[in-house]
Amino acid sequence: MRILLQKHIVLLFCFFLLKTVHGQEINGVKISNDSFDFIDYSSNVVQYNNALLMEKLYLKWTQKNNKFTIAHFGDSHVQLDHFVTDTRNYLQQQKGNGGRGMIFPYSIGKTYSHTDYTSKFNGNWKSANSIQTPPKIPVGISGFVATTKDTNASFCFYFKTQFDNLPKTIKLYYRNPNIGYKLRVNSANLSNQVTLEVGESNYISTIQLNKIGDSLSFQLQKDSFDSTEFSLHGISIENQIPGLIYHNLGVGGASYSALLNQTYFDEEIKTINPDLFILDWGTNDIIYTNKIAEDLISIITKTILKVKANCPNAIILLTTVQDMNYKGKNINSALSFSKIINKIALENDCLIYDWYKVSGGNSKMKIWESYELGRKDNIHLTAKGYKLKAKLFSEAIINSIKHYEKESIHLPVLLLEKPDSITIKKTIDKKSIIIDNQIPVKQKNEKTQYHVVKKGEKLETIARKYKLTVEKLSKQNKIKSNKIHIGQKLIIKKT
Repeated sequence: MRILLQKHIVLLFCFFLLKTVHGQEINGVKISNDSFDFIDYSSNVVQYNNALLMEKLYLKWTQKNNKFTIAHFGDSHVQLDHFVTDTRNYLQQQKGNGGRGMIFPYSIGKTYSHTDYTSKFNGNWKSANSIQTPPKIPVGISGFVATTKDTNASFCFYFKTQFDNLPKTIKLYYRNPNIGYKLRVNSANLSNQVTLEVGESNYISTIQLNKIGDSLSFQLQKDSFDSTEFSLHGISIENQIPGLIYHNLGVGGASYSALLNQTYFDEEIKTINPDLFILDWGTNDIIYTNKIAEDLISIITKTILKVKANCPNAIILLTTVQDMNYKGKNINSALSFSKIINKIALENDCLIYDWYKVSGGNSKMKIWESYELGRKDNIHLTAKGYKLKAKLFSEAIINSIKHYEKESIHLPVLLLEKPDSITIKKTIDKKSIIIDNQIPVKQKNEKTQYHVVKKGEKLETIARKYKLTVEKLSKQNKIKSNKIHIGQKLIIKKT
C-alpha cells in the first residue's frame, strides 16, 4: 500500500533527518543510520490517528521530577532482552534512570534469563507461565510464577552490569495466603528482613536497600511445616529518584492471548501504573499457520480493553512483526498482521509502531541474516540486530515527541491508508481477492496516483488538472474545507 503523506509528515521526516545522530553508540556498539539501505527510515515514526494521544504522551514525558513507567509485554523478542535493555538505556539517557524494573529468577522456570543477569535457586520449586492455557499455576504481571512449600528456600540474581550507588526500592510481588514467611534480602554486604503478610489481599512487599552489588539474594523462612505455598510473581528494582522505569514483561512463545491468561494482572498492574504500555506480540500468532486466526482480532481487542479498564490514563502502543521465514517458507501473513494492527490501533485509540514496514517489509529477513543482523532461524535477530531495532524504536519515540513539541498544528500521523474493512474469509468470491487468505480487497477497477501540492496551487486547479470535481477530490482525501498545504500529498483516484 502506498504511503499517504501530508505536510506535517513531510516536516516530521525532515526533522528526523536533521536531528538523528549518526554513528551513535549503544552499549559500546556503534550503528550508523545510513548503514543499511533496506531500512525504511522515512517510516520510523510513532503513528497516531488522534492527536490527543501524542499530547498525552508528550505531557507525561516532559513533566519534570516524575517517574515515567513503561510496561513492555511481548514474546521471545522481548524476553531475550537485547532489544529491551538497549531501548531502556537509550530512553533513560533522555529521561533519567528511574530503575531497572521487573526481574524474575528464570532458572526456576527452566528458561532463558534477561541479558544483564543470571539466577540460581535452592529448594523445591514449581513454575508456570502465561503461554499455558490456562497456566498450571495462576500467574501475575511478569507472566511467570514460582511456588514453593519449603521452610527454607532461596533464590539469587547475579548481575553482569554494575548498578549505580543510588538507594534502591525493591518491590516483591507474591501470594502468601495462609501463613507468614520471613524474607531476608542481601546485597553488597547489606541486608534487610521483612515479614510477608498473610492473605489474598496482600501481594506486594517493599524492601529498602542503600545499594545493590553484583548479586541480590532472597532467603525465605517459615516456622510452620504445613502445606502453605509461597508464590513469587516478580521483583521490581527501582531508584528513589525521578526518571524512567522500563519493565521487561516478555514471555518466550507467548501470543496475544497471554495477558488474558494472567490471573493477577488486574490488581498487580495498578501498583506499577504504567504511563506507556507496549503490546508487542504477533510472531506466535501467525508463524505456525501463516494465517490470521478467525478470533485474533477479538483477542487483540479484548487485551486492549483489559489494559484500559485497569489503567485508563495509560497510553497503549501497538507494534507489528518483522518479515520472517519458518521451515524455509516466507510468512507472508506478516503483511496481513500489519494491516490488522493498523486498523485496530485506529479503532481503539492506540499509538502504533509499524516495525514490519520500518524493517523493510516483505522478504527482507534473508537480507537481515546476510548482514549478521538476523539469526539463521529467520525469526529472531542477533544481538547486533536487536541493538539496531532498539535504536530505531527509541528514536521513533523521542523524535515523535520532539516533533509534537515543535508543531503548532497537530494532524493525524498515519503512514498507511485505512483499510475499508478487515474480515476473515476462507474462500474467494467474485467481488474480492484474498491476500494471504485473510484480508479481502477490492479488485483493481480504478487507477490511483498521487499529487504533491506545490506553492500557489489550489484544490480547484488540482481537481481540474485531473478532471475531477472538487467535491470528489475532497472526499477522496477526507478534506472538510478547501484548505490544502504545500507538501501535502493528495490521493487521485480515477475510475
